[in-house]
Amino acid sequence: MYTTLDTIRTYLQDKFDRLPNNECTVELGAIEKEGQVEKSLLITLVRIEEETSVKKQHAQMRKTGDGKTCYANPDVCLNLYFLISSHASYNHALQQINNTIYFLNSIYRDDDSISEDIKKLSIELQSPTAEQWNSLWQTLGGKVVPSVLYKLRMITISALSSTREVPFVKMKDGKESEIGVVIDTKSTLRWKLEQGQTLNKDETNELLSVLTNIRAKKLPHLSPVELRFLFGNRIPLDNDEQKQLVNYLVELRKQDGVLSTEEENLIQKYNK
Repeated sequence: MYTTLDTIRTYLQDKFDRLPNNECTVELGAIEKEGQVEKSLLITLVRIEEETSVKKQHAQMRKTGDGKTCYANPDVCLNLYFLISSHASYNHALQQINNTIYFLNSIYRDDDSISEDIKKLSIELQSPTAEQWNSLWQTLGGKVVPSVLYKLRMITISALSSTREVPFVKMKDGKESEIGVVIDTKSTLRWKLEQGQTLNKDETNELLSVLTNIRAKKLPHLSPVELRFLFGNRIPLDNDEQKQLVNYLVELRKQDGVLSTEEENLIQKYNK
């Protein structure tokens, strides 16, 4: 999180430094009741939100640097809400906020001066209500100054240390094979689906059978990706499963994901 927010800070500082007679300093920090350094532009993290629409329910298999395969906990995907506030004199503060909005709205231009790191970020301007603004500033405890709120989508935190090695077994032909890949075909197919890999016809039919059996035995709930897989293969879903799928599809559409006609119709059905 720090690295990502500092990337934004560095980008804004570079843009302000290009302006004539610039005295603005962009910093990461909390709002202080006593006030900030005059002329400073402050970036403050105000909320962390888990992105549950893409949350994977199962451990994943990953290759390590030495070529071994390990199980790892699913990545945690976060959305960050950050406030950019100006603590200069009021006239200068308005100009700084104006420039900030312009700079952050220009990161996707075909401009060699803009780093690739900032172009990879999905930054959305937020429009809180007057009540929400009032509540936010009361929580921060500082004097209300010109500011703007942004949402940074999909920061991924990987489980690097919580892994365990996948054991090997001897096959009849004497070759070693990974249990997770060859023996546990069911887990492998679910993993491939969660990773967005293409399944062939035989794999599709086998996975449909596996997921249908899981539902019939009322085992732990299927992930939204698995529900979407069943829905796309014309497997009827119950009301709770449809609602879970609709929530996932709505979030996916917000991220410019492509939905089928049937999926769009399902969303419309629940939005009536």
